[in-house]
Amino acid sequence: MNPYIGHASQLGGAEMHRLVGGKGDGMRLLELRNGLGLEMTLCPDRALDISRLLFKGVQMSYMSPCGYVAPAYYESTGTNWLKSFTAGFLTTCGLQAVGSPCQDAGEELPLHGAIAHQPCEQVSWEDTAEGIRVRARILDETIFGRKLALERTLLLSRRENAFTLTDRIENTGDRQEPLEILYHMNMGYPLLSEESLLRIPSCQVTPGTPTRRRIWPIGCICSLPPPAFRSAAIITASRTRGEPPPFSSLGWAWAWKSPSTPKRWTALWNGK
Repeated sequence: MNPYIGHASQLGGAEMHRLVGGKGDGMRLLELRNGLGLEMTLCPDRALDISRLLFKGVQMSYMSPCGYVAPAYYESTGTNWLKSFTAGFLTTCGLQAVGSPCQDAGEELPLHGAIAHQPCEQVSWEDTAEGIRVRARILDETIFGRKLALERTLLLSRRENAFTLTDRIENTGDRQEPLEILYHMNMGYPLLSEESLLRIPSCQVTPGTPTRRRIWPIGCICSLPPPAFRSAAIITASRTRGEPPPFSSLGWAWAWKSPSTPKRWTALWNGK
C-alpha cells in the first residue's frame, strides 16, 4: 500500500454505479481508472460497451442526443435502433446482422443487430499490478433460432495509458449460424475539432456518400458540420494488415468491412 494514501481507490481502480432517472434509470455503469490518466466507463447492461473514454480529463468519445438508454427501451424494427443509440466510444453491432435493416431467409434483420442492447449475464473484474481486467458474458439467443455467446475481456493497463479489448464468440446451438460483428467507434469533441487531423494509411480512398469535399489520401482536417448535416463516409483500403504504422498523434482505430468488396477493410488509425 502506498504510504501517502488511505485507500487504493484514491489512485485508481474499478467502481460500479447505477443511474437514477430518465431512460437510463437503473443501468449499471462500471468506471475504471488506471491512475496514469486514462479513465473509461463500461455499460454492463449494454454488452459492456464503452460509453466514455477520457485521457487526463479530456473527453475522447461522442455521446448521441439519446444519452443513456436502458435495454428495455430497445425497438428492433426498422431503424428504431437509432432511438437508443448512445454511441459512446464503442457500440458493438451484430451478431445476427450489421448495416441497414433487411430480410434474409425470411428473417427480419434490424439495423446493426441487437447485441448492443443485451445485458451481461455475468460480469466480474480484478485489479492487479498489470491492470484492471473485466470479464463479461453476453448472450444473443432465441428459441428455435440462433444461440450465440459473446465472451468479452477488457484489460485497462496500469503500466501505460492503453487498453485491450478481446472478444470470443461461441455458437452454443446445434447448427451452423451466420455471424456479423462491427465495432462502431465514435470519437468526439474535443478529440475531434477544426484543429484535428486524421491520418489514414491507405492505398485507395473513395467517398462512401456523396460529398463536395476533397478526400486526401493521407489525412483530412475535421470541420464543424453545417446545419441539418447527417453524415459522410469515407471508404479506404488499408495498405497493410496487422499492426498499424506509427504516427505522431493519439492512437485509436476502427475497421469496417465493405459488403461489395469482401477483402477490403476500411481502417482509420491516428497513431501513437
